[in-house]
Amino acid sequence: MDLLASTDITLITLLFLPTKGIGIRLYAQKEKEKFEVNNQVISEFVNDLNVNHMSRIGILYSESL
Repeated sequence: MDLLASTDITLITLLFLPTKGIGIRLYAQKEKEKFEVNNQVISEFVNDLNVNHMSRIGILYSESL
């Protein structure tokens, strides 16, 4: 009886592990995509800051002439 119970647990484990692996991979892919989107948003924000900063420097420089 104990042998049968341990065999069932092994079978359930073997059946469950591949789907769990797929779930983990899908989760990791979604997290990676979120990170890439956030990284893109941050990059655009920094670029906007740089452009605004440079245009202010240009205005200050032209006013000082």
